[in-house]
Amino acid sequence: MSKQLSQMHSTKEQADAAKKVEKDVKVLKAKQNDERLSGMSLEAKLVERQGKVEQLEELKRVYEKEKDMKHEEVAKNLDSLKLELESKKCDLAAREVK
Repeated sequence: MSKQLSQMHSTKEQADAAKKVEKDVKVLKAKQNDERLSGMSLEAKLVERQGKVEQLEELKRVYEKEKDMKHEEVAKNLDSLKLELESKKCDLAAREVK
């Protein structure tokens, strides 16, 4: 009888250990699932931010192009004003000579 009690006790310990292992497996699977979802969330954020970077780079290109065009326009206006000023100086000098 003592042998049977010992076997029953051993069997119960094995069953308890198996239950503990099953519980640990469930916890690990839940953690794994959470990490997978977290990874997917991070990937989605990464894709979103990469899209924003591309959008901002395109805006930067547009602004740079606009800036260059305005700079060119201002430079032309400045050259025009310089020519006009030089012309007026020449006219004034010609009047003073007469």
